[in-house]
Amino acid sequence: MVLSDIISFMMSKGMLCYSGGTALGQPFTHLGANGFSDRIEDRRDVFEALGQRVAAKAKELFE
Repeated sequence: MVLSDIISFMMSKGMLCYSGGTALGQPFTHLGANGFSDRIEDRRDVFEALGQRVAAKAKELFE
């Protein structure tokens, strides 16, 4: 409920909300990339995958 309210507010202000979710396969990033500071390198693949997905979507939308 809270996440959908936040997303609705963001979109009503003109922001784009994007997630590759499970549709793009592993790693799943439907709630964004997250990690703990003491193990941040363990999640590097998730951060890079989400960055690539967002960059590809931005290129698709704005190029």
